[in-house]
Amino acid sequence: MHDATSILADMQGGWGFGNECGVDNYIVTNVYSNMNMNYNTLQILNANITVHGIIENEGIIEFLCDTAVLTVLGETLSTPLIEEYEFKVFPNPTRDFVNINGLGIKQIIFYDINGRIVKNFITPTIANRVSVHNLPSGIYFIRILDVNNNITIKKLLKK
Repeated sequence: MHDATSILADMQGGWGFGNECGVDNYIVTNVYSNMNMNYNTLQILNANITVHGIIENEGIIEFLCDTAVLTVLGETLSTPLIEEYEFKVFPNPTRDFVNINGLGIKQIIFYDINGRIVKNFITPTIANRVSVHNLPSGIYFIRILDVNNNITIKKLLKK
């Protein structure tokens, strides 16, 4: 039997990590190595994962709870050194999930129409799927910070 950190260090398939959204039992874990996603999907629920290395062979990371956090303390090898990045946000409008894809993503922050932060993720992945089902209908702004510290703002309509 493998523990959670060894599974995260070398993912051999899609995997969900964390407890049910909204429960008090929050899981915190550290991966003291690189995290090889092997192009799989990782669903993060009510949990905080800190990788003390880099993410290799990126896959898709789905943030299913507002309390889902992924922090990578190393640099991502597959992020190329280019000046400008383009990001895709879809579907837009949406009801349940929004995909935020593009090279060089460092941080994603959701703001409501009044400028309040409603979601905040630190993520070095190319493909991110974020649950927005618990947000009220309305207009939101997504602030994407890239590895060069450039900021891109995207508008999102939540039905």
